[in-house]
Amino acid sequence: MRPPVLEYPPTDSNTFHLSDQFLVGQDLLVCPVYEPGRRERLVYLPEGRWVDYWSGQYFCGGTHIVAPAPLDRLPLYVRAGAILPMEQPVNHTGERDGKQLCLHIYVPSPQPDKGGAKDDVLAHLELYEDAGEGFGYKEGRCATTSVVLRPAKKRGLRSRWPLRRGSFCRPPENKCWFTFTSTNITKMC
Repeated sequence: MRPPVLEYPPTDSNTFHLSDQFLVGQDLLVCPVYEPGRRERLVYLPEGRWVDYWSGQYFCGGTHIVAPAPLDRLPLYVRAGAILPMEQPVNHTGERDGKQLCLHIYVPSPQPDKGGAKDDVLAHLELYEDAGEGFGYKEGRCATTSVVLRPAKKRGLRSRWPLRRGSFCRPPENKCWFTFTSTNITKMC
């Protein structure tokens, strides 16, 4: 958890005094409501493109927006080009079976198949994994996987899952990809 000023260039002076929103990692902007009875709030989206986590609507950054904030939905925005790894909710890490990993991919362009060199990276994630408990990571029982999404040669998207680096082995898993664009959500398993 960190303030946006630590992640965005010093030229973006709007991030200097943001005290009521924060980043989780580099890609997830959390904008809580601190006033009772409020059902919307002013949000500053830093430079770049952002996607409303709940609706999939794209926004240009470097501007303020009014975000809906009903009681059952925290305003969340994902940086376009991000890949968010997700698992089923659990109460604690001891309940986690680690068998299904879903990647929520937020494609930067609403039309990813409209060109771009084959080496252009649309989204990238360095996925770190370990047992989630204990100190095995100190002895090297961990792994990192680089996940890259690029434009395909013809139309659409292609992803690359190289072998993991490291000694941690998670249970056999289901991998699911959800790609988000401004026009659709596609599930690929």
